[in-house]
Order: sequence, then structure tokens, then C-alpha cells
Amino acid sequence: MGNPDWCIGYRCGERNAGFASWNYDWVGIVIFFLPIVLSAYAFRLYVRQMQSHLDNLEQIVLNAQKSWPNAEEVAESEPPKGCFSGRFEP
Repeated sequence: MGNPDWCIGYRCGERNAGFASWNYDWVGIVIFFLPIVLSAYAFRLYVRQMQSHLDNLEQIVLNAQKSWPNAEEVAESEPPKGCFSGRFEP
């Protein structure tokens, strides 16, 4: 049947961690796991920043909707002159 690909990845990771701990003691383990920890932290910062950005955009939309006239009035009104109406008028 053969091993799935993730098994091979685990074996490579275990081999690298074992090599690092055998040759470099605890410093090797820190060096091995540091990129993983930093990547997780960077992703958490990115998600937090995107959430605050989306909250800001949502607040902008809510404020804009409060200042808009009724949607029915906007839908029934004529578009301003020079706007594309979807038909050609020479």
C-alpha cells in the first residue's frame, strides 16, 4: 500500500529535529521550531489586522447608509446626465 505523503513529511521533520537536538542540544531545538512559531505569530497578527480592517469598512458602510436617502427614492430617481444608461443615444 505504501505510506501517504504526510508520513514522509513527518519523518523528514523528525529526522531534522533529531539531528538538531543531537548535534546542537537545546539551541538546535529552538532553531528548528523558531520559524514555525514565528509563522504562527505572523499569521495571528495578519488575521487580527484584517479583522480590524473589515470592522472599519463595515463601520464606514453603516455610516454611509445612515446618510443616504431612502433606497426607494434612489431607485426611482433618474441617473445624472452623462451616466451610462445601458443604451446608445446619439
